[in-house]
Amino acid sequence: MALGCVAAMAAHASTQYNVRGTEYQTDTLFHAMLGPGTSQTSLLMRSAEGRQMYVYYAKIDLTNPYISFSTVMGQDSFAGTETVRSMSERKSRPGARYFLGVNGDFFYTRGTTSRGVSTVGTPYGSTIVDGVIYRARNNAKEYKNFVVATDGSLYADPFFFSGSIVAADGSQATVGGINTYSGEVPASNVDKVTIYNDLYYGHTWHWNGWEVLAVVADGEKFETAKPFKMRIVSAPTGDGDMTIPEGHYVLHGQGAASSFIQNLKEGDEVTVTLSWTAKGKSVEPYQIVTGNPKILEDGVTLQSEADRGDANTRQPRAAIGYSDGGKKAYFMVVDGRSPLSSGVRTTWLADIMRYAGATDGINMDGGGSAVLYTSTLGIRNHPSDGTERADGNAFYVVSSAPDDSTIASIRFVDFSLKFPKYGVYTPKFYGYNKYGMLVSQDVKGVKLSCDKSLGNIIADSTFYAIGARRRAHCHLRGYERVGTCDYC
Repeated sequence: MALGCVAAMAAHASTQYNVRGTEYQTDTLFHAMLGPGTSQTSLLMRSAEGRQMYVYYAKIDLTNPYISFSTVMGQDSFAGTETVRSMSERKSRPGARYFLGVNGDFFYTRGTTSRGVSTVGTPYGSTIVDGVIYRARNNAKEYKNFVVATDGSLYADPFFFSGSIVAADGSQATVGGINTYSGEVPASNVDKVTIYNDLYYGHTWHWNGWEVLAVVADGEKFETAKPFKMRIVSAPTGDGDMTIPEGHYVLHGQGAASSFIQNLKEGDEVTVTLSWTAKGKSVEPYQIVTGNPKILEDGVTLQSEADRGDANTRQPRAAIGYSDGGKKAYFMVVDGRSPLSSGVRTTWLADIMRYAGATDGINMDGGGSAVLYTSTLGIRNHPSDGTERADGNAFYVVSSAPDDSTIASIRFVDFSLKFPKYGVYTPKFYGYNKYGMLVSQDVKGVKLSCDKSLGNIIADSTFYAIGARRRAHCHLRGYERVGTCDYC
């Protein structure tokens, strides 16, 4: 391999950027491709007043044919916690590499059910994993959803969940939620039917209503947004705390919906239709992860800090967003609670998301949970706990490209570097396979060449700067431009 024009990478790629009325010198400390269509960038933002923030974000090109998204629950459980790193390592396999992840929803940090089952890790908001509903709550006023629809469309909006359940005799009730306590505020299901599946805590944990056991009818599938039939397999009971056997569901009716459940008989079939809408549009979701508040819409920072109690304080924060009508997506983490990085309010986070290129975005769980993880380079930020926290769920970029360790292209490791005249520099190189996956962090055998006006090459691998100050484009022979060099 040969380097056509050597020298270091861009002298700190620096610019001025305004965040909520404060000018920040914004220096690019790191930039590299990680996988198919996916880059990661690290920034240092410093104000004249001495405030500074370390920012880490990834940009994902969703037109790449090998890229998709997936939500992952901690331990693949309704209530369970696991680090973003552990989820990635556990889920990855040939043809499905979970190579980039960010923490997801706010989650329960304490509590047990009536039978002593831990509720820790339960997400506060709606959650769908690869078309499977773990939780559906009509709490759109309090929580906002990042949604990947079955057609691949992206949404960062408050989603409203509802549904209907109709018996053979024409009687019907409203479905108020899935795997959510029937009186759970702010999404109260009074006078509605709640559906529980075997992903829940193993039992319904409630006594204030009537319940009946059901299964999905033969030849049917439990759909996220299409009608399907269920068959009743038990007599109704008002005892509560019903066990949920594997492969079964419990239909729980509270208030006015209790009579609907009481009138069902074993062997009856009911038709269930679930509905998700955002901005009046019906959507069939395939992935959902939830946060709060929505911070960015159509390229405008939203004044939504009143939507969340700590939104107007400087904290470590994470966000997920998109641009170009959903053709590009963004994961971002800003460090905080540190002398090195002061953290951000959610409006500041939105402004920085705009700097990265996003037009729409949602604030996710933050604090010690905020983490941006890559399978090749590890955790990119510095979690405020000092170590990675186990979270309730996370959101991933997944590569379907075949595993391939053959290097097809190389790029500089150093994106940002400045050195003096007579400086000596030995660059390192990342190696990528033909699908764009980073497969080597230290490619050997790269021979350097240099314009004599810039300097000399020592032993084919080291640059010695002896020329006048000059900025030059640096090319890897046969590949795209990867940066510029600047020395004095």
